[in-house]
Amino acid sequence: MVTKKRGFDHRLATLIFTKDQLAALGSVVVESTACEEYVESLIWNLAKLDENQGKHFTSSMQMNSRLEMLSTLGKPLLRSEKKRNELTQLISKLKTVNAARNVVVHGNWQTNGIGVLTVISDGAENHPPAIVRKRRLNSAPITNTAAQIKEIALDIAELTSELMDFARSWRRVPSLKKSLQQAIAPQQNPVQKPPKSQAKTRPPPP
Repeated sequence: MVTKKRGFDHRLATLIFTKDQLAALGSVVVESTACEEYVESLIWNLAKLDENQGKHFTSSMQMNSRLEMLSTLGKPLLRSEKKRNELTQLISKLKTVNAARNVVVHGNWQTNGIGVLTVISDGAENHPPAIVRKRRLNSAPITNTAAQIKEIALDIAELTSELMDFARSWRRVPSLKKSLQQAIAPQQNPVQKPPKSQAKTRPPPP
């Protein structure tokens, strides 16, 4: 940790963001981490894993993979098609907001076509919001502005709350072992008994 005193704050974030934008950026990080850990805990509970087992199971998963796993484990435990459709829609919304979160957290933030020195001199609040670009391999970069960060944080918080409400659907569920077999194990054709007409008959006693 660097402890020497500086006469100038060199952090790019403090130069190109307003205080409100910085607070919103922190909110995205806080809300998304809370959401990820809640999804993770649901997976552990549905799979009946303790914390030690669960962390080895999900620690290397990206958020989208965790959401797919939650869907795979959770759908067979829901009793109605309506609930399964609700889960599908909720997972889709969470994936969308997670993509927006990734742009905010992992993208490259820059001033909006204005030199950093000008922004420093005039103040970030006197210029258009900073913009972020996230590179993609075969597509144009994704872009966003600092003005939209707060909405992303709010969306994550609201969807996490919605998921918490939905999780009550899993309180009373059938045997998890059977559901996991249906969700994960390959389907096996049951052994079929021959029709009665083809069944072997014993010869009559002499």
